[in-house]
Amino acid sequence: MTFFLRELFLFFWRDLQIARSYRSPLVLEAIQALFGTAMFYYIARFVDSPELRANLKRRDPSLGDDPVAIFARARELKDSF
Repeated sequence: MTFFLRELFLFFWRDLQIARSYRSPLVLEAIQALFGTAMFYYIARFVDSPELRANLKRRDPSLGDDPVAIFARARELKDSF
């Protein structure tokens, strides 16, 4: 098991060293990772907001508390405008 973990660590370490040798792509990848994380956070907050659930349940009570159904319904509502 320790051999596998060491090999895995060395694999990632080599990739990190290669990425560090090219400065601008490394910076751009870091910015992209932060942007993706922020986008995921805000979409999750949007889907899980009590105001959105209350508004969508008022329009369509069959949705229940399923966040995927709520997000799909919100998307349908956005597309209808």
